[in-house]
Amino acid sequence: MVEAAIKQDEHTQIEKELFNQQVGKAKLERALLQLHHKQQKRKDLGEEIKALKEEIHDLFLEVESPTVVQSEDGTYVCVQEKVVEKDVFDKDGLALELNMDKKEISKPWDYTFLTFKGKLTPKMIAKHTHSQSLKSVKISRTKRNPLEKNNKEFKKK
Repeated sequence: MVEAAIKQDEHTQIEKELFNQQVGKAKLERALLQLHHKQQKRKDLGEEIKALKEEIHDLFLEVESPTVVQSEDGTYVCVQEKVVEKDVFDKDGLALELNMDKKEISKPWDYTFLTFKGKLTPKMIAKHTHSQSLKSVKISRTKRNPLEKNNKEFKKK
């Protein structure tokens, strides 16, 4: 009888372990499915955001004036033109002037070597460098309306 009780106890213990393994596996599967679902939602939201930004860009090009909208939480959402000035170096033009292949002047040490030999001068670099302005649309969120003048009031002591 004692042996039967011990066997019954062992059998019950094995069943509990199997049950716990099945519960753990079910929890893992549920968590994996939730993760996959949320990642898919994030991907879909990213695509929607990208499409909205493209639409805002196109609409802004039609309107061409900065626009500010106050959201429900009190922050301001602003769309305006952003102009970035940058200097661009024309490697093709320099290669033609030096009668070299463009690949021969692709690395910084190539410029150093050509300068050391006297084939490349600062005037040549300045000649093949020009400014370029890039226009883009900037969408930003702020606590204050960016189009209003900066009317700051200071507290009196």
